[in-house]
Amino acid sequence: MMNQIFRITFVTFIYKRYKQTILSTALLLLVLWLIEKIHQDFVNYSQLNEDTSFLAVSFGLKWFAFACVTGLYTAWNLFFKRESFKKESLSKAERKKYGQLLNDEDELEDDLIAKMRALPTSKATSKFTAKTTEKEPQNEKDGEDAKPDPFAQIRDKETLKSKADFVLHKKPK
Repeated sequence: MMNQIFRITFVTFIYKRYKQTILSTALLLLVLWLIEKIHQDFVNYSQLNEDTSFLAVSFGLKWFAFACVTGLYTAWNLFFKRESFKKESLSKAERKKYGQLLNDEDELEDDLIAKMRALPTSKATSKFTAKTTEKEPQNEKDGEDAKPDPFAQIRDKETLKSKADFVLHKKPK
């Protein structure tokens, strides 16, 4: 049961992430198959009429159509897909949605990497960096405008104890 859930989740993740590429590849294969079927019908028709004078031209047109369709597919997936996520072409709502997901070159980057970069560093991680460099403010909210961090005391502790630790170290009366 769990194996099927993982499989469905994985397939859904792959489809959502590569939806445009999957659909354009399926369309490419459909168009190539359609061109091949049309060409095969013309070859059968010309053989039935015993008129093979245009077969060479039909093969040339078929391969030219294959090259054009494949070129359009490549251009769509390599060039036009990147242009759709430029900051200048996004509306205000789209900029808000994709704002943190665009890197310095205005290209869409991975959701997880963008979210990790957007997170402020905690005091616990800044302790390790403070040893080598002087501590600088991590974001603009440091100072008076910053909201109190409810987990600051926990992050500052050197060791954390669980309920089990308290039970084990509790002295009998």
